[in-house]
Amino acid sequence: MIGILVAEHRPVVRRGLVASLEGEAGLKVVAEVDTGEAVLPAVLEHRPETAVVDLDLPGADGFAVALGLHERVRGHLMEMIDNGR
Repeated sequence: MIGILVAEHRPVVRRGLVASLEGEAGLKVVAEVDTGEAVLPAVLEHRPETAVVDLDLPGADGFAVALGLHERVRGHLMEMIDNGR
């Protein structure tokens, strides 16, 4: 089972991502957050294998989140999403 963290500030988009990911065999969403500041604590607590992170998060954007994860968490794979703004 691959654990995934989903970081998206719009509830409807986050719910859609979670439903889509959990519909796939072998995937489980272990944490959901809606701000950039919440990503690192959630990763440290839930230890997902990967994260799907919106580039346009409030607080700390996806790039700042990626840098923070790179500095603090080894071997973490992150998928960035951009909603075309």
